[in-house]
Amino acid sequence: MSRSIGFLIAAAMLLTALPAHAMTVFTVGVEDIRYYPHYTTHHGIYTGFSRAVLDDFARERGYRFEYIPLPVLRLYRQFLHGDTLDFKYPDNAQWQQTLRRGDTVYYSDPLAMARDGVIVLPTRETMHLNQLKRLGTVRGFTATRYENEIRHGKVHLSMSDDFSDLMNMVREGRVDGGFGSLAVARYQLEHILKNPRALHFAPNLPYTVVGFRLSTRRHPEIIRELNDYLLRHADRLRLLRRQYGIDPPGRTRQ
Repeated sequence: MSRSIGFLIAAAMLLTALPAHAMTVFTVGVEDIRYYPHYTTHHGIYTGFSRAVLDDFARERGYRFEYIPLPVLRLYRQFLHGDTLDFKYPDNAQWQQTLRRGDTVYYSDPLAMARDGVIVLPTRETMHLNQLKRLGTVRGFTATRYENEIRHGKVHLSMSDDFSDLMNMVREGRVDGGFGSLAVARYQLEHILKNPRALHFAPNLPYTVVGFRLSTRRHPEIIRELNDYLLRHADRLRLLRRQYGIDPPGRTRQ
């Protein structure tokens, strides 16, 4: 076979392999923390429930999402005041309101609901709010339902860089409790610490049920498409949440 014929065959094979229409690519800023089963990053690779849902939606619509893991606060700044990110996940209008400065942001319906509460040592399980003095959470997170106590100095807020570090702060007694998703805490206790009873949810302390939403400043039409996808595939998503151990949607407070 001559070189020219071989070149023509190779070129034809390449053209055949290309899609008829180039896939639209969007960037999604995500939190660079271990927050499984909702989401996690490992060596820059983003996985978990949220990626399973977003990738399935993107395939259905002929899109491709590129996930950009960033520290939580930097993600807020880059999404709200930069021009490199098309979307942010997760997001909620109630989080970090001082950083939003009235910017127009479009939010999807919730992909998942997170029950956020305070995890404590077993000896503190019956703690009440007036006994809580030191609260920990992940840097950049909003400790919803505790903001007034923090603002008035009744509760001192400590930050960790990762949810695993937060769990260690609670276990070592450096904080009275750690604020975050109970599903994530349950996964960490069962699969990472291998000790499901090492920490408990404090039922007498305030908790909230919050929606994890996809947000955008540029593409409200994609948000509408995602909402339609969530509605049409409600049964599939319900099964997926069960497989990942995600709290089911229900009493939305945010």
